[in-house]
Amino acid sequence: MAAPLLQAQVDIDAPVTTVWALVSDLNRMPQWSPQCRLMKALGGPPRQPVRVSKAARFLILLRYAFI
Repeated sequence: MAAPLLQAQVDIDAPVTTVWALVSDLNRMPQWSPQCRLMKALGGPPRQPVRVSKAARFLILLRYAFI
């Protein structure tokens, strides 16, 4: 049996460039993902916005809640 397809949609009243700048800065992931406790870029300068790229490497600390 195939897994059900889950979808969600949110309308954001902001320009696409503004939204993309926020969600593509991976250092900010803990601010908008409740499961992500820490996301740190490996091999890059600290405290700069880390953007999505094929060569980017990260250390990610997640919190899992089991019910």
